[in-house]
Amino acid sequence: MPTESHLENIQHAQDTHRELEERLEDVDEEATDTVRHRLEDAEDAFEDAPGEDGTLRRVRELIQDAQDAVNVLQASAPDGLRDELETLEDQIETIEDGVVNELIDEEEDDNEGYEVTVSGETKVLDQRTISPVDLLREFDYDPNQYVLYPPNEDERIPKNAELDFADQNEFDAIPVDTAYGSTQLDDVLRAHIEALREDYEVDVDAEAEAQFTHVIIRDYSIPSKAYNKDRTNVMIRVHQNYPQKAPDWVYVDEDLELANGGQPQKANADQVRGWLALSWHINQLNGVEWEPYETDLRWYLDTIVSGRLRQGN
Repeated sequence: MPTESHLENIQHAQDTHRELEERLEDVDEEATDTVRHRLEDAEDAFEDAPGEDGTLRRVRELIQDAQDAVNVLQASAPDGLRDELETLEDQIETIEDGVVNELIDEEEDDNEGYEVTVSGETKVLDQRTISPVDLLREFDYDPNQYVLYPPNEDERIPKNAELDFADQNEFDAIPVDTAYGSTQLDDVLRAHIEALREDYEVDVDAEAEAQFTHVIIRDYSIPSKAYNKDRTNVMIRVHQNYPQKAPDWVYVDEDLELANGGQPQKANADQVRGWLALSWHINQLNGVEWEPYETDLRWYLDTIVSGRLRQGN
């Protein structure tokens, strides 16, 4: 696909973003800015270095960042705006599809095979399609001990699927107990909750929401004097695919306010019943990264929850 076509697709997405920008900033200003900047950077990359080695891969990274930011906006936007966001989401996916297809065409032209990444390790394979089991074996993972996930996705890839590297070439290999599709996540979560209980009073509500467990830390000491009280209950909303899927947002008492009576920035009282949700996301914090099986609930409390409340705004 020529550079002009990529630029045209980027400009369509920029036009849609501009139309929605004012309303999107009311939802999450940081995510809105990320979408704008990544689209601008992608446009600059094509204009400044068309056809140069590395340009397509750089643009793909930028567009993936824009997609992540749109996902953050989708999670918090009201229904009507969420529908309009779908247009922007589709346009950004069109950009990525075009870039990925051109990368694949380049690899075929160079007879270099297909570049595939599993859990951070990259290899070049000489086939375009493969089963999850065979891909695990290519990367020296035992398919009886590991399953494949797309990055940042909740559902594992079925064992009988056919992977096409034209559509997806990055995966995570996640350890399991004994066989493809089994899970040890309940044991991991239980151990992480018990570790929290060494220092905190912790309640667990596994029935509050489908797909989520609420881990509630009682009377958490707020590390700032900027609020109307010095302690709050904190809820960590744990997805069923924890620890592969990190918690997100910071959930505190509904009545938590700033000392001056104002509401904390980027607060949403309607996201989860009974809690005030503060917009604060790992993937938007510099130098902070979730590492499954290494980071845990205590890390989330000490790093993400404490970090947000220390903002004092």
